[in-house]
Amino acid sequence: MSSTHLAPALAALLALPALGCMSDQAWGGDDTAFDANDTGNGPPDSDDDTGEMDLPDPSWWTLDASVLMEDGAPDDGDVVVVISLIDEAADPSSPICQARYEAPKLTVQDTPDPSIYHWWQLSLGEPDTDCSSHQLTWISDPLELGVGALHPDIAALLEPAGYDHIESYLYGAYVRAVGADTIWTYGVAATPAGWDGEQDPVDEAPVPDGTYSLVPIYLLPLQGG
Repeated sequence: MSSTHLAPALAALLALPALGCMSDQAWGGDDTAFDANDTGNGPPDSDDDTGEMDLPDPSWWTLDASVLMEDGAPDDGDVVVVISLIDEAADPSSPICQARYEAPKLTVQDTPDPSIYHWWQLSLGEPDTDCSSHQLTWISDPLELGVGALHPDIAALLEPAGYDHIESYLYGAYVRAVGADTIWTYGVAATPAGWDGEQDPVDEAPVPDGTYSLVPIYLLPLQGG
């Protein structure tokens, strides 16, 4: 198996079969969890007299999520997802646009690997913010999303992402297109207590009750459709 390459055009298969991570510069992190009340950045204003957006094609995407877990299951009434589309410069601090989903549905699935404690089918539905529909069709809907053990290739980039001081409190975040072979280990997850370094993670399901923020560390490759 190849090791992680710090180049945006390359993906690396990791130690587990059909498990991968997207290699890129680390997503700019901080000490805070994903805020479900933050509306994010909308598309840039356009000077086009027709009122249509003149946006570059995205090359990358990533996903933030907030999921309330109770008794080992997600609460559909407390799930928020934000998908960010990023151009070929691979600068996550300046996404082309962000689509926010405030009513996605999570359906519990069997976990595909023992290192993943909870695995769900994520049906996005319609976004609550506009983000150029022809670009969003390049992203699978539904997706599969999960929380599990922190993978070593994610842990290796926690320091440049700003999370190394709370590494021992973090879970891993996982995503896959439905029907795809490769599961991407793309980020980290924790409750507010975990982000504060006050809740040790478990090593098997179920995770403790609470609202889990899934935060990206790696960018994900986007295939044009």
